[in-house]
Amino acid sequence: MCGIAGFIATKSNTIDENDLRVNINNMINCLHYRGPDSSGIWLSKDDQLVLGHTRLSILDLSFNGNQPMESSSQRYALIFNGEIYNHLEIREKINKDIPAKKWRGSSDTETIVESIELYGIKKTLKDLEGMFAFALWDNKEKNLTIARDRFGEKPLYYGLQNGYFFFASQLNAILSNKRFKKEIDFDSVGLHQTYGFIPQPKSILKDVNKLPPATFMTFFKKDFKISEPIKYWSIEDCYLEDNDYKNIVSLDQSIKKLEELLSKSVKNQLLSDVPLGAFLSGGIDSSLVTSIMSNYITPKTFSIGFQDERYDESKYAKDIANHLKTEHTEFILNNSDILDVIPDLYKVYDEPFSDSSQIPTILLSKQTRKHVTVALSGDGADELFGGYNRHFYSKKWWPLINKIPFNLRNSFVQIYQKFNFNNFNRSTKDINRLKKALGALGSRDDLDLYTAYLSEGQSSEHLQNIELNKKFINYEMYCKDFDVAEKLMILDTRYYLPDNVLVKVDRAAMSQSLETRAPYLNSELFNFAIKIPINHKIKGNRGKLVQRKLLEKYIPKYLIDRPKQGFEPPLGTWLRGPLKDWGADIINSNNALNREYYKKDIILERWNQHQNKDTDWTKFLWNIISLESWRIENNI
Repeated sequence: MCGIAGFIATKSNTIDENDLRVNINNMINCLHYRGPDSSGIWLSKDDQLVLGHTRLSILDLSFNGNQPMESSSQRYALIFNGEIYNHLEIREKINKDIPAKKWRGSSDTETIVESIELYGIKKTLKDLEGMFAFALWDNKEKNLTIARDRFGEKPLYYGLQNGYFFFASQLNAILSNKRFKKEIDFDSVGLHQTYGFIPQPKSILKDVNKLPPATFMTFFKKDFKISEPIKYWSIEDCYLEDNDYKNIVSLDQSIKKLEELLSKSVKNQLLSDVPLGAFLSGGIDSSLVTSIMSNYITPKTFSIGFQDERYDESKYAKDIANHLKTEHTEFILNNSDILDVIPDLYKVYDEPFSDSSQIPTILLSKQTRKHVTVALSGDGADELFGGYNRHFYSKKWWPLINKIPFNLRNSFVQIYQKFNFNNFNRSTKDINRLKKALGALGSRDDLDLYTAYLSEGQSSEHLQNIELNKKFINYEMYCKDFDVAEKLMILDTRYYLPDNVLVKVDRAAMSQSLETRAPYLNSELFNFAIKIPINHKIKGNRGKLVQRKLLEKYIPKYLIDRPKQGFEPPLGTWLRGPLKDWGADIINSNNALNREYYKKDIILERWNQHQNKDTDWTKFLWNIISLESWRIENNI
């Protein structure tokens, strides 16, 4: 795993070589923890271009794997972040087409750049199976192309401002470039306050976007123009593709095929020249990955738990680890551990991000890195196989709700929204469920339903001169015959997965120089999942049926047959305990809240209500604290 960064000046700007080097060094220094093993730059003074790279060595630990890397003809220069699991297959193909081909080393980086040299970028992107973000300079055409993997596992930001084109793995690297003028995008503030994260293509900064998953785009030096992102893979194509998966009708067929495809993906992802293990939460997804890993190696597994037993799943992880005979390491959080994370939280998360499980994810990554350099995870399974409450609740209730006239439903919702649902007499989970139910009841269509679930009933009373932003989705419901639950799963794959789940894991793991891999995020596995019947995924109020049935082959049912716990920590308690002083410093700071988009009195009132246990404002306060912590950290 690595960090990449670079920038290029247009014709109207001239930068001397020293300036180019100073700025690129500033950028890659911000990415050091993503690649602590080595770093390098590639510079063309004539083209006013510089590429920078920091390397975490996973494959080919020698200098032959260092970047930036030129193609054999020196036409292309590549910087790459990620892992390509089928790169040996691509090498075999190249060797057949060029029998006398000579290779410098065994890295997947070299495989990519030589494939582009031979087949072109479009063909290469379609062939790559893995997680990646890269930048490619074409020295002949004077074009700079950036690209991102199918599911958005690896991040990539870009921006065109004041005659410069910038890009980097993380936003803080762009912020460090003295040629970039940093300014907050107020529309993105509205998005963050609505969802707790900022969906692609937006970022928190003006003039900076996220490159969407499964796309590439090109900056044309000759014309000083940038193309629109171009798709090289799409969910539409997977759905429309004619293959054998659509002929699967029985649950037994689905179980057999899932085992085959997941085993293949796990086996491919065990390729590593450094120690490797797996996150094991005790849930369905990670337990199945670990079970299949056990067919090939004795896994090293890692879990984290909470002192509050209401939130702790570590005992389940331990039981499963004992059954599979893994080398298991367990870590239980205490208050000092939580406080240790806070000073660097918004250095790790390079833009405002409010998923509170970010804290235990960082600490789990920290403990895991003491033992291994690579860890497999269960990420992506919820989106593929219907693992979220919104999937099975919408399947069960939305067809009935939608029969009630919208105006009648909406009037009912408006009446009930006048009540205070945040009372401490109810649990935070119960409050969230109630808000989501009301959001569903007040939805006009499938898209409204999805955004209602994601927004979790956030309101705008504390905001001024800015609105909550719920219409962020480029809504392409190409699969009109899909069940509503399947539509929500697709939308989760396109938005929630890359912009929340994978952001959380990537930043947490990379902050500890730990590479994470997600075997479920495999194009063939996705192609299978989108084709099988919905009743192989969801049954009643439970999802992931096909996974559960397969897991019973490896683990006794009594160890896994329990409600989904999730990874949500007791944040509300922490804000009244170990995080109270830190939170109070932000909430009570004039510098933090004296902003044109806040009503400070409302925020202070809700902070005090939370501290007095009158009302549970956990999610509301964390959204505020996340945004302002990031702003203070970056001096914006």
